[in-house]
Amino acid sequence: MDNRSESIVNFAQTLIKIPSQGGIDPPDEILKVINDWFESNQLHGCILLDQEDRKVGFSYEIVGIEEGPTYCLNACTDTAPFGDLDQWKFYPTSAIINNGWLYGRGSADSKISVSIFSHIAKELSKEKEKFKGTISFLFDADEHSGKLGGIKTFVKNKKNIDGVMIGYPGNYGVIIGARGFFRAKITVYGTSMHTGSTKPITENAIEKASLLVHNLSKVDLPCKEDALFQLDPKLTVTSIRGGEGYSIVPDKCVVSIDMRLTPKFDSKKANNLIQEMCIKLDEKFKTHRSTEILYEESWPAYILPNSCYFADLLAKEAASFLKREVPKVICGPSNIGNYLSTLGIQATCGFGVTYKSYHAPNECIDLSSINVVGQTYLSTIKKLLLV
Repeated sequence: MDNRSESIVNFAQTLIKIPSQGGIDPPDEILKVINDWFESNQLHGCILLDQEDRKVGFSYEIVGIEEGPTYCLNACTDTAPFGDLDQWKFYPTSAIINNGWLYGRGSADSKISVSIFSHIAKELSKEKEKFKGTISFLFDADEHSGKLGGIKTFVKNKKNIDGVMIGYPGNYGVIIGARGFFRAKITVYGTSMHTGSTKPITENAIEKASLLVHNLSKVDLPCKEDALFQLDPKLTVTSIRGGEGYSIVPDKCVVSIDMRLTPKFDSKKANNLIQEMCIKLDEKFKTHRSTEILYEESWPAYILPNSCYFADLLAKEAASFLKREVPKVICGPSNIGNYLSTLGIQATCGFGVTYKSYHAPNECIDLSSINVVGQTYLSTIKKLLLV
């Protein structure tokens, strides 16, 4: 491992050792460590505050001597929760290296990218007099919480962003799009009564909800109509909650669903499907109160156009350093790229290190993949902005 790669690994280990579970751990410590690292390298960034003065991220910017496009390298500093600690081989914040793999929560998503991008910022800052345009670095500390405070604060203060490259892990391809999501809570009603009553039980909310869940599991979603997008829509029942005791017939049950959207199966079609199924359920069970649907947040699916120059360049540079084809692909999980697409901002949502156990116990990254990822992004930015 050369000195640069060793420095990247050391900084990543420092970050992994700081617990930063989204919505659980406060971001103050990890943002301070990142800010201190930049200051120690004579790079002056800033900790981002949202409208409620919460610390939500860190930003650094290199402005060239000539006007030009603005690009951004983005990675998150917060992580998924640790989960069941008994399933971890090494403690989630141990940052242990074992057989060439760096372990720890956030090693893949996305503290290694924070470290790689930080070192790219250090290198590019020495050449800013050759830049035509601006390169920004955003490290979001409020992504896994679902609030997206970092990216929302960042884009609010930016007039024009020509492209964002997100350092999510994985190098089987450059990810240029993702399925969206549609989420809803469906409240099914029944009539409460004593379970020992001599009257027949005809309005059990859980039994009614169970039929709904069965019907949802059997629904036929349209197959993919666009070969370019590659993926199908998907429906998952994520929770069912109801009942208050052994002697009471439940009068309410709540079913939560998550639907993954494609360009051809959007939120409108998802909404129509759910409404139709709820109407049929109410027709079968003539209860005193109709089924209610509470709509949660929804993001559309997105895919970058073929004319997206920086995505093509990133894939080309990746192929050059990896010495193999790096296709442009679509991913299943939604991400910051979906949100940016609603603002008209183009984003690649993945090219990064080789990893295992993403969002799972024993999350880890292959150290041998770090150098090629750093080279790819550095070369791409230089070709986009150097005069």
